Amino acid sequence: MIHIYGAFAGGRSDLQIQLDLVKPLLEVEGTTIWVDLEEPTDEEIERVGNYFGFHPLSIEDAIHYVELPKIDEFEDYVFIISHGMRFDEGGSLEKIELDSFIGRGYLVTSHQRPSRSVAAVREHVRRDPQILARGADFLLHEILDRQVDNLLPVLDGFDEEIDRIEELVFERPRPALLEDILALRRHVIALRRSIGPQRDVLGRLARRDLPFISVRASIYFRDVYDHVARVHQMLEEYRDITLGLLESYRSMGAQRLGEIMQRLTAISTVFLPITFIASIFGMNFDPFPGLKWAFGYLAAFALMAVTAVGFYAYFKWRQWI
Repeated sequence: MIHIYGAFAGGRSDLQIQLDLVKPLLEVEGTTIWVDLEEPTDEEIERVGNYFGFHPLSIEDAIHYVELPKIDEFEDYVFIISHGMRFDEGGSLEKIELDSFIGRGYLVTSHQRPSRSVAAVREHVRRDPQILARGADFLLHEILDRQVDNLLPVLDGFDEEIDRIEELVFERPRPALLEDILALRRHVIALRRSIGPQRDVLGRLARRDLPFISVRASIYFRDVYDHVARVHQMLEEYRDITLGLLESYRSMGAQRLGEIMQRLTAISTVFLPITFIASIFGMNFDPFPGLKWAFGYLAAFALMAVTAVGFYAYFKWRQWI
């Protein structure tokens, strides 16, 4: 689906513009056009890309998923790939790619799946179309700013999961907990791998050396860069924390295994003299001492009981069990 919004000199605005009218409108000084492709088909991306004269490689990147954010500078536009993150219904971390083309007086955005940041800015534009009058670079800033802000719920989810796992590691280090630790670590690493290049993209937008990004707008991109840099630093901390959780789980598991082996060894040691005594009295020799004694069975049983209790008391005193 293609949404086209425009703001023009004199305060006029339009939320329903045909694609064929965009180029003539851009010839008018003070015009800002936003073309948003929401869940577009390949044909729609190619149509819009060819209309604006985008490079075939940029169009191909917009059609196919690109693993890492990046920024490419062309003669007539700047192409930016950024990633948004959210948890899907199954609890898996989902990446949403946003492709942005910014040129003189226009911004083209494309996303294969619904984007919360784009939807929020689109609703803002519908309420107040005049925000487009600030320029395409400020519009891009607002989208990327919201994209970074939407990472906060993901980080909050990491915090809650870390607190839950930390409590269980020292209380009940069950095998299923290892899967939770590995899943959390996998999510943290995946987000960190995407946020690192995205930080570099925003740093480039904030350096004031790109065309179509005004000096006034670059200051605001600097603020977004600071936010994403803090997110990257937090992810570094989360990575170290999850590694610590993994080591703690292994240590607690080894400790519990040692305690279990200690108890089993103590139990085996308690029954060892009992087995020895029973094997002696079970030998089939005649004559055998005490074989004809009326209390021989009770005496052997009592000897076993006393030996077992004695060993148990000794292990308890040494705190082996």
